[in-house]
Amino acid sequence: TEGRDIYNDIIKEKIKQIVIWSLESVQDMFDVRKNSIELYGYDFMVDETYNVWLIEINSSPAMDYSTHITKKLVQQVLEDTAKTVSYTHLRAHETPEHLVCRLLLEKK
Repeated sequence: TEGRDIYNDIIKEKIKQIVIWSLESVQDMFDVRKNSIELYGYDFMVDETYNVWLIEINSSPAMDYSTHITKKLVQQVLEDTAKTVSYTHLRAHETPEHLVCRLLLEKK
């Protein structure tokens, strides 16, 4: 693993797949509300062999700057959320949840 980008090569794709599976598993339970969004917070754990474990999903994640690391992450999430919300090219069959999944897949 020396010299490898473990996060981008292994972990990131596993996280994306878990997010997609979790959203697909409850997609029929979403109440579709026009002109609104909901932000979910995912907590993961990565073990020593790079397995990714979903710990929990928060429907109202904390967005405070509790550490210098979370400050950077929260700022990026807010920027990405604004970009997603302003994204006006929803495909005809997409709900906002599907758009988020698609954007996660497209973003590399």
